[in-house]
Amino acid sequence: MRVCYFLLSAFAAYDEVALTTVANSKNEGLGHAIHTRGHGSLRVHAESMLGEDSGNDDDRMIDIKSAAVSTFQNLAKSGTQAVNKATTSVQLKLSSKSQKTTDNRFVSLDVGAVKSKLFESLKYQKWAESVTNAYKKNVEAGKLAMFSTLSAHYGDVALAKLLAEAQHVPKTRSVANLFEAIQLEKWLTEKKSTSQVFKLLHLDVDKGNLLKNPLVNTWVSYVDKIGKEDPYQILVRELTKRYGDDGLANVLVAAKADDTAQVIASKVVNAQLKSWLSSGVTIDDAFKLLQLNTVKKDDILKSPMLSAWMAYARMNKQDPNELLFSTLKSRFSDEEIIKMIVAARGDPKLWPSLGGLARMQLTSWQRADKSADDMFQLLKLRDGDEKPFDNPVFNTWVSYVTNLHQERTDEVIFSVMKKHYGEERLEKILGQATQSANTNSIALNLEKELWKSQGKTADDVFKALKLDKKGDNLFEDPAIRTWVYFVNKLNGDKKTPDEFAAISALEKHFDYVNLALLLGTAELQAKVKGETVEFVKTLTSLRNMQFKQWMVRKGFDPQRLQMALANRPFDKWNARISLDFSDFYKANGGLLIG
Repeated sequence: MRVCYFLLSAFAAYDEVALTTVANSKNEGLGHAIHTRGHGSLRVHAESMLGEDSGNDDDRMIDIKSAAVSTFQNLAKSGTQAVNKATTSVQLKLSSKSQKTTDNRFVSLDVGAVKSKLFESLKYQKWAESVTNAYKKNVEAGKLAMFSTLSAHYGDVALAKLLAEAQHVPKTRSVANLFEAIQLEKWLTEKKSTSQVFKLLHLDVDKGNLLKNPLVNTWVSYVDKIGKEDPYQILVRELTKRYGDDGLANVLVAAKADDTAQVIASKVVNAQLKSWLSSGVTIDDAFKLLQLNTVKKDDILKSPMLSAWMAYARMNKQDPNELLFSTLKSRFSDEEIIKMIVAARGDPKLWPSLGGLARMQLTSWQRADKSADDMFQLLKLRDGDEKPFDNPVFNTWVSYVTNLHQERTDEVIFSVMKKHYGEERLEKILGQATQSANTNSIALNLEKELWKSQGKTADDVFKALKLDKKGDNLFEDPAIRTWVYFVNKLNGDKKTPDEFAAISALEKHFDYVNLALLLGTAELQAKVKGETVEFVKTLTSLRNMQFKQWMVRKGFDPQRLQMALANRPFDKWNARISLDFSDFYKANGGLLIG
């Protein structure tokens, strides 16, 4: 029998550890010791017994193996003599006074009374400290002594549960990984099969969701340690036998929704997909086996199994987005698909992988030569309530119209809506929508189209918005933005637009100097009050428009403006107007004289 066979097999990656020397050694005692009490060829640092963290769950076996390799590298450097010395040391420990002291101290500190969070408990911490002190000259044997005591008291299953629990806590993960590795080595030297350990951990009689059982991870680690089978393929067979194909899908959905089971559930799903691929399961069959055909239509794009199906499509070298779109088209109406896409758009986890679906939908409508009116009816928007702008599907329709009529988007949208809602009803809808920050922009655009269709002039809309009643407070009213928006749109549609149309219209209501004073004051106050950026921009654009008009139409430069102001009654604000205009004049190519 080879000395330390189990020690070396536990860390197969370390081929360099004096295999020939160790293999020729004739000492069987160490193997017997580990078979009886466990395996301590792991971390040599005393703090491991006290629960210092060494990494996350994904790295737990890597942490243990790397530490063990370091330990055995040291032994290998010393050759056969060092190995034999370590062997003799471990052999003697089981009958040593230190082992008995370890057991007695465990009892006196009442460590065994702890049924959960063992390694976080003060009782365990005190016990671990005393063992560390007792085994200062042989820390490795101290670890084995602790495991021996824990295993004897709790038994395989209870101890495995405590270790699994501790592996989810950063400060106890290291010691849990250490003792789990010893436990796995113990089972290996006892020549337990994977099925025997499966039963030993009572996984064969678990009536709940097996993947949520923390001991499944322990079993997976053991199967990985043996290295002859894929543990996830075994789980697929076991779960399929237990739940059937339909039931398995439900188990996987539930497990993927559980934070503690997500990782193992994903690996089982991947193993299942590989099994299907080798068995020739079609993509459509996989859709049904994953029970995606039974998911409520509003939830299908949110299903945790959808990503598995899309992964299976990729395994079959198919474009998952195209297949998904084709599958949805065969099962649902355009309106239903859009609602699904809209629901997915609100989920930052889903949208990156499903964004292409919306583009495919819009493209398919264009290829089918669907008009804006066709899609309005197809999406049943005409059957909506008095707030169509709040309907997420409406935004999809607007996107389609924008792609279809980039130069006339507002005009086409208004035309279709007027056809289906009627002018009076649409006017009411637009009036409500302009009051909402979320729908204000598009509603203003359409309101302009409404006024244009009614043949209203800039002055008509000024009165309709009751701006003629505001007096000197005109530029404090948000409605001024609506009016300016309309005037600019109306003017832009003319063959010979007047770039100063809004200012010319305002000068019908205010003297040009008073208008400049009101605009300057309103702009300053809007900034101080923290008004919206859009509102401030409207006031700024009006002021700049007036100053440019003075330069182009009135022929003003700063000196001529001062002369004009000098002929008017004194006003302390005149100086402010003069300075502001001077700044604008210089910034826009004017040359100051004198």
